[in-house]
Amino acid sequence: MERNHGLDSAATTENMSTALSEKEEDRREREHFIDVLSALACYMPFMMNEVVRRKRHFERLSNTRLERLPGGAKGATSVLDNMIRAVHQNSAFLHHICLNPNSYHDAFRTSQHEWDMIPAVVAHMQRIRTAKDLDAKKVFKYAGKPHHMAKVKGTLHQCYREWSAAGSLERKQAFFPLIEQLQKHMPVTSQNKNQLRVLVPGCGLGRLVLEICSRGYATQGNEFDYFMLLTCNLLLNGTDRKNMYSIFPWIERRCNVYNRADVFRPVTFPDVCPADLVSKNPGYDMSMCAGEFLEVYKSHTECWDAVVACFFLDTAPNIFTYLETIHRMLKPGGILTSIGPLMYHWASGTAAEDTRYGESIELSYDELRHVVESYGFRILHEERRVCQYAVCPGSMLQTSYNAVLFTAKKKERTDPKTQTAPDSTRAAFK
Repeated sequence: MERNHGLDSAATTENMSTALSEKEEDRREREHFIDVLSALACYMPFMMNEVVRRKRHFERLSNTRLERLPGGAKGATSVLDNMIRAVHQNSAFLHHICLNPNSYHDAFRTSQHEWDMIPAVVAHMQRIRTAKDLDAKKVFKYAGKPHHMAKVKGTLHQCYREWSAAGSLERKQAFFPLIEQLQKHMPVTSQNKNQLRVLVPGCGLGRLVLEICSRGYATQGNEFDYFMLLTCNLLLNGTDRKNMYSIFPWIERRCNVYNRADVFRPVTFPDVCPADLVSKNPGYDMSMCAGEFLEVYKSHTECWDAVVACFFLDTAPNIFTYLETIHRMLKPGGILTSIGPLMYHWASGTAAEDTRYGESIELSYDELRHVVESYGFRILHEERRVCQYAVCPGSMLQTSYNAVLFTAKKKERTDPKTQTAPDSTRAAFK
């Protein structure tokens, strides 16, 4: 029996408690990952319930009223049939995300039966091809949690925004001003190509990371959300040609639809093969780091040349903590360039739901600007920019922000020290 070499009982108890805590944290993280996969996998029954709802409401209309619709009763049925076809296509893409090989499956040792629908349910869902195959009284059960199903829909919207030709306007409004600021205040030269280290926190599906990398910067993306990470992994590692996928990202829309054809218009993506995009920069250096921003970069000090924040700063429970972390990470003379609104994601809620709701600090932009300068940044540029976000073309309701674009430079030091980021947090794409 091994002895306790130099450890008193209190220390041993503390170590055991820490080990148990880490084990419990790992268990919860695996459980959350399974929940995410389950939500992606059960998109079909989730959306079929919406088709059932619409069919039930159509059936309650009198024949006289049905005939007033475009195409009459047949036209109403055609809308449902089109929706069912779109649901099948979206579901196939989302299932592809789940099955795509990735390090998360390996780390959590997942098996398909833990998250996928049982074969009998899958077979039943596959037999539903038209509205006639649906019982208007039936309600499909599914494992996805409501807030997760909202994220599934958001994942489809994000594919449109970041990777489709149709979403190019949104990228032009939000991504390219950041790139222009980066190139203006920290230009790539033949001497520093692929050496200037740029971090993109909250990088979503990775398009901005690739765009920056293709211009000669050593770029790392950071993302915390598994819906984004899994989809990003498929797009960056499982895609070998442009327009490989086709989805219908807007079919869940009930209201503010101007033309029914708008929601049944397929979106193909990616508009460029990721490998072709980064091949513009031979010898490129690009990586992704999964995890919560503050936790992942807590030990990074003066090792980044720039932080590019797109719709990111207002995701902080406490924006002071984000700014302190960014200031510490940047080398003297490093820059922070940011675009986005100030929605403050943790502003509406209670600490009982999540302790982060109890920390939220909601600053106005003029207050935020003052705080940024107080940390030793000098504002180099600021302007207002109109940015749409995941807008369905033709919709009568569109989300548009009169956002702020600003660039700030960390003050220089007379004897700057150059440090490198710990390798353990850098996970290069395979």
